This record gives sequence, structure tokens and C-alpha cells, in this order.
Amino acid sequence: IEYLLRDALAGDLGSQWELFSLMEDTWPRLQKALGELKRAVQQMEWEVEPWAEEDTPPSDEASRRARVVSHAIWTMWPRADEGANGFEGTVFDVLDSWAKGVAVLEVEWETRDTPKDGRIIAPMATHWVHPKHYGWQAGRLMLHPPQAGARDLVPFPPNQFLISICKSRSGPVTGAALLRPLAW
Repeated sequence: IEYLLRDALAGDLGSQWELFSLMEDTWPRLQKALGELKRAVQQMEWEVEPWAEEDTPPSDEASRRARVVSHAIWTMWPRADEGANGFEGTVFDVLDSWAKGVAVLEVEWETRDTPKDGRIIAPMATHWVHPKHYGWQAGRLMLHPPQAGARDLVPFPPNQFLISICKSRSGPVTGAALLRPLAW
């Protein structure tokens, strides 16, 4: 356990994730608690609201943008045979960062027509990314592309990934996952 947690502090999140996954798989009470939290957030009543300055009504453009965003997230159409996520599945997977410190999802984009606002580029689905495909390097979360060498990390391409980071305390993210103290 100490070896795995030290590797995570050095930037290798794959080993730490494997440990946390094993904890969830073999500790029914932990699995139940984390599942209840994720499902409660996932099942909240989600509503996209147009932005406005305090004590002023939203502009027509803000209302239009809110309508476009609402349409985009509620019409995500993941392919079930890929294990892809719609909006609620995306929320569920992002919440993995609450306990494990970091969660990364790749966004699959598409062009689609909306009833009122014409053609938009919107997320079709998200796909959970295993932590062996990313890690910390020089204080920055980086991607480990499949064609790269064993230790080669590159910056995440813009607009292609959702990165969720949740710290249980101040300090480096690599040592602040909520499940770290429970590993012992």
C-alpha cells in the first residue's frame, strides 16, 4: 500500500486507482456509500439557467445560449455497446474524483441540428479514461497517448477531455484523494 501511494505522489495515478478500485470491490459499505452519493447527485433536478448580472434579467443572448446548452446535454446519444455516457452517466463518472481525487472523461463531439437555433457542435457522449492513460508531471495533469514511450506525457488537447479534480485538503492533488487515508 505504501509503495502504491508513493507512486501516486510521484505522478503515477494508475496504481493508486487500482488500489481504490480494489477497496470499492472488497468493501461493500464503502461501495454502497460512494454509490449512494453518486446516484443522489446524478438524480438531482438539473436545470440550465441563463447567466445574468445580479438583480437583472438575463439578456436574450444569454437565454438563447442556455437553451442551446440545455438541448446539447439532454440530447446526448451514447452508444450502449461502447459503454459511453449521456449527461447523467457523465455526472456519475465525474463524481469518481470526489473519492479518488481525479477523473478524466473523453468527450465525443458531433454536429447536430436544433429546433430553434440551427446547427451546433455538441457532445454526443463521454467515455471514461483509465488513469493509466494520464499522470502528473511537473505539477500538471498530462495525457499518456498510446503511441508514446513508457514515460512520455503530453498536455491534454483542448476541448477533448473533461477533467475533474477534487481535493480533500490543501496541498498537492496527488496526496489529497479522499480514499488515501482509508487505504491503510
